[in-house]
Amino acid sequence: MQTIARGITYGDLMFLGHPRVIATAVLQGPAGVALVDPGPSTCLDTLRGMLREHGIAIGDEFTLYNSADVDAAEGGTASGRTG
Repeated sequence: MQTIARGITYGDLMFLGHPRVIATAVLQGPAGVALVDPGPSTCLDTLRGMLREHGIAIGDEFTLYNSADVDAAEGGTASGRTG
């Protein structure tokens, strides 16, 4: 992941094996982790691996922010716990 500022990073999801197509922003603070535009389900393994390399588990508290686009037809916000 690349650092933009303290607590703000982004990572390339290597969409369909191609770099620089889809990236996810990762916001970290005392309240937890927020993922902005986490990408389509085809990128989930890449996203989990990228987060794991930086000590973040998808089972941690999280918030997802997703835009309304072709890959995220409903868009919106979700928060909670997985696992």
